[in-house]
Amino acid sequence: MREYALNRAQMAGSSGASLLALLRHWLARRYLTKLAATHEAAAEFSGITAADLEWAIRLPLATDPRLALEDRLFHKARRLVVPAAAIQRA
Repeated sequence: MREYALNRAQMAGSSGASLLALLRHWLARRYLTKLAATHEAAAEFSGITAADLEWAIRLPLATDPRLALEDRLFHKARRLVVPAAAIQRA
């Protein structure tokens, strides 16, 4: 659990507009786009819908789509309604 929290904090800290962070976010979007196109059944098995993937792909480039998608799925699993502005980390 400690490693998860540290990894999560490091990824959240990299959400600035640095070139390296923007590259990471772009690569994550590229992965999510491939996932949406090729592995629809596998994504839905893990609880990710095509709408969730499209939402994460369309986030601003300064936002890490992996963290935003994880937060969205967490809240969705607990049936909480969270505004998109609360999930985006600019």
